[in-house]
Amino acid sequence: MTKFSIPSKIEAIDEAVSRTTAFATESGFGDEALFGIDMAVREAVANAVKHGNKLDESRNVEIELTGTEAALEIVIRDFGEG
Repeated sequence: MTKFSIPSKIEAIDEAVSRTTAFATESGFGDEALFGIDMAVREAVANAVKHGNKLDESRNVEIELTGTEAALEIVIRDFGEG
């Protein structure tokens, strides 16, 4: 399992995607799965940054990754009102 957080700014989305796809690669996922993981994480983190935390850089977005060769669980948490 890996946990990390990023600030609520657009520029940090790439870091979250990069760290997640690196974790997935280490867990044994191939290129086709990595493409889908990249898109899903990019969208979910962007939503957390823009809509959840409303680009408030004092609020972080937390990402938790758990993986095996058979499964990858990604938890993304923002600290917005909803």
